[in-house]
Amino acid sequence: MNTHYKTHDAKALNVAIQTFAHYIHASPTQLQIFAEDFVLRHFDKNQVVYYDTTEMTHLKFLVNGIVLREAFMENGAHYKWLNKAQHCFPLSQALRIPSVDETCTALTECDILSIPLYLIEKISKHDTEVLSRLYALLVKSKDQHIQHNMILNCKNAREKVIHLIQLLCKYVGQNTEAYYEISSAITIQLLADLIGMSRETVSHIMHHLILENFIFKDKNAWIVSKQLFQTLPS
Repeated sequence: MNTHYKTHDAKALNVAIQTFAHYIHASPTQLQIFAEDFVLRHFDKNQVVYYDTTEMTHLKFLVNGIVLREAFMENGAHYKWLNKAQHCFPLSQALRIPSVDETCTALTECDILSIPLYLIEKISKHDTEVLSRLYALLVKSKDQHIQHNMILNCKNAREKVIHLIQLLCKYVGQNTEAYYEISSAITIQLLADLIGMSRETVSHIMHHLILENFIFKDKNAWIVSKQLFQTLPS
């Protein structure tokens, strides 16, 4: 995969820093002092954001787009999940919590702000509101993983796919009155990878959901009817 990226101008960087400040409940002025230490980069689809987190020096803030993250366990297993803007990661690095190694790739075009870890540690040390916010974000991230793991344990293939779609709608989808939209960059193969099923099985289930008018796909998005989730057992 390509690792080349484009940097943004000073105005875009300033806006990104302000957005990040509001996201972690910090003062924009407090962060602007260290503006030269921030880097805002644009990544094209499928570009690598980072290969590993073992010697990471910067926290990432997803300003725009969707990223695919993959963790590698000591037993050789790997685990994939998605994050949508706005999102800060990997929070375990900022809070010095032991975690497994992971990689990150831009699933769509992305703008990502890199923030020095030393700065996050410095701010959170003197601002309890920022520290509380970071822990709250970490808990929210853990909740996503817990829900994902529950889906992996589901025995019924159709229900497993529907639960995954529901999770994706919640965390990376766009909510409207009657339906959700999720990016068409989320392919059948990726759906299969996210829940450890064969592409053929997932494709078969998705085909039936389309025939049943629960899902519609155009070139930009999957349109998911909220009625789909009412078919799940309570």
